[in-house]
Amino acid sequence: DAALHKDPDGRLMDAAALHERIRVWESQQIDGVVGSFRRAASQNLGPLLLVGIVVVLAMGAAPVIWGMLHDYQRQRVLTFLNPESDPLGSGYHIIQSKIAIGSGQFTGKGHGEGTQTQLSFLPENHTDFVFSVLAEEQGFVGAALLLALFAALISFIVLDAKPVGNRFAVLVNVGAAAMLFWHVLINIGMVTGLMPVVGV
Repeated sequence: DAALHKDPDGRLMDAAALHERIRVWESQQIDGVVGSFRRAASQNLGPLLLVGIVVVLAMGAAPVIWGMLHDYQRQRVLTFLNPESDPLGSGYHIIQSKIAIGSGQFTGKGHGEGTQTQLSFLPENHTDFVFSVLAEEQGFVGAALLLALFAALISFIVLDAKPVGNRFAVLVNVGAAAMLFWHVLINIGMVTGLMPVVGV
């Protein structure tokens, strides 16, 4: 008498039959995985392959690029990654900016009532960090309204370029919209800590 074992369904079977059932199940699983890879390979994976190559090249080039940076540029990258490492030096601006934005909460503190701004904790509050001032004094509502107005303006400029038959006018409109878009994106990204602090 061979020893009886329970299969996954609870039926009793001998060891040889159980091993055969497990082998068939494993074969089905492997065939399913291989089939998935074959289906994926039959699709157009050119763009995905290109992205993968770019990522691998960028990772390989990172140490070379890091060695080519000047000391102040390296410090700017390190401050972007961890501003709290130098809170009174290179990280001061971004830390104070985030405090100002966060302290505005939903509706803000009111016009001219921002503590970070009025008590001069936030440097360059009239130029590079003006969005932080607005977010502190007008809150999330004011910041969202400003972003909506910028989006509407940029959309209007781009859509205004379509009916014009003159190619030069179209290029001027698209160029102006692109310039405004990138300035807004970089400035807001910078003061919220999503991008390194740079002058725009």
